[in-house]
Amino acid sequence: MFAALVMTTLVSCQNQDAKTLIGTWQVQKAFRNKQPADNLEGVFIALKENNSVVSNFTSTGDTLAGLWRYDSGLLTLTLEGGEPLEFEVDDLSDSMWSGQTYWHRFSFEVVMKKT
Repeated sequence: MFAALVMTTLVSCQNQDAKTLIGTWQVQKAFRNKQPADNLEGVFIALKENNSVVSNFTSTGDTLAGLWRYDSGLLTLTLEGGEPLEFEVDDLSDSMWSGQTYWHRFSFEVVMKKT
């Protein structure tokens, strides 16, 4: 019975975190290989309730659509024609989240703000 309660609580928290992520997020701070990454100004990720996503977090800066999912602290974006982009979300609130990813041979740390 205790194990079932723990599992229910974990699933409930993950569902709440996924709901918290729904919205449009813009890069506030970014670091590439621990150095400031000023060229990510204006980059956004728009996560929708139906698990669709629109983002310009791409190598070309183009805005693409795709799907997203969140599970156990891992936010995965799969944009049109690209490899999945996985963010390890460290901190999440109603207005900000921070996390890191490894993308195109670079490590990225980002702080995102809900707009």
